[in-house]
Amino acid sequence: MHLLKSLRVALGLVISSAIVVGCGSSSPQPSPVEPGLPFAFRSNVSAVHPSREKSWMLPGAQKQSNLLYISNPGSSDVTVYTYLNGGGFTLVGTLTGFSFPAGMCTDKTGNVWIPDGGSATINEYAHGGTMPIAQIHLHAGHPDDCAVDTNTGNVAVAVYIPNQKDSYPYGIVDVFINGQGKGIRYGTAEGAFTEVYFVAYDNQGNLYADGVDYDGITALFELPKGGNVFTRLILSGATLYSPSAINWIKPTLLLGDQNFQGQGTNGAYKLLVSGSTATVVGTLPFNGTQQANGFWRRAGNVIVPDYTGNIVRVYNLSDGSLVSTLTNGISSPFGAVISQ
Repeated sequence: MHLLKSLRVALGLVISSAIVVGCGSSSPQPSPVEPGLPFAFRSNVSAVHPSREKSWMLPGAQKQSNLLYISNPGSSDVTVYTYLNGGGFTLVGTLTGFSFPAGMCTDKTGNVWIPDGGSATINEYAHGGTMPIAQIHLHAGHPDDCAVDTNTGNVAVAVYIPNQKDSYPYGIVDVFINGQGKGIRYGTAEGAFTEVYFVAYDNQGNLYADGVDYDGITALFELPKGGNVFTRLILSGATLYSPSAINWIKPTLLLGDQNFQGQGTNGAYKLLVSGSTATVVGTLPFNGTQQANGFWRRAGNVIVPDYTGNIVRVYNLSDGSLVSTLTNGISSPFGAVISQ
């Protein structure tokens, strides 16, 4: 996902357009492409400055086996709730100090990584904690989403990078070994993505990203374990218009689209990846949701923040039926993640 143009102006960002990708070659500038406005950041941003309120968490929150984190760009904070089988929402904490909290991820210990789309940082919080225990600093650009490889602890970050020469940005995926260091930059064989939105690992350490390639094609991409560049996967059984989150649900990927089946609604495709092809083996409509971005799957449910509708909905993974809704403490919700 990308920062709104108004947010870029407000922050006064100027970043060099020369980067190094994968094997070390200098990436060319992407052609000017406007790929369909898939994200909340492309409308209006009201929350540019971090909240000055102090983060808080109720006593005993750390002992809860499941905590739901929702990033709220509208209030520049992350609200934390208890979670039980698609419901049981009780507000137990709020994390502050962000300018634009974006798509989040968690590791196998329950630590939560929160990219701040208005800065060049990704903050790591312990389960139920109120202060960051670690922080990743990007070399350049702004983090939009993240994913953790549960096998290695590596943290992949989808990065938006403003273009100094014109109004068109480009994207890169940075991978931080064990969540530390400067990170290794990955793009496509042609260089950078025109745009990159969301990322996810499968259980084998293969990394997936959705976005727009150098030729302006909206697609799903794969960086095989040990690979140097992302390659575009052939999507069989559907057309991808405005991609949103990616979740791994063994043995399939769940890939969101804000123009699901070309009908202007939100939903997701269940994909089975084999070689260079991702085949649709199921569909999941997000009925009622106006703008789904960083959704999260937990057991038999999918937690879907609706940025435009200002609500979080939980859908049944098997048939898309509505399980529950959440509005308490919600302000233009963007991302969701479960820490356990």
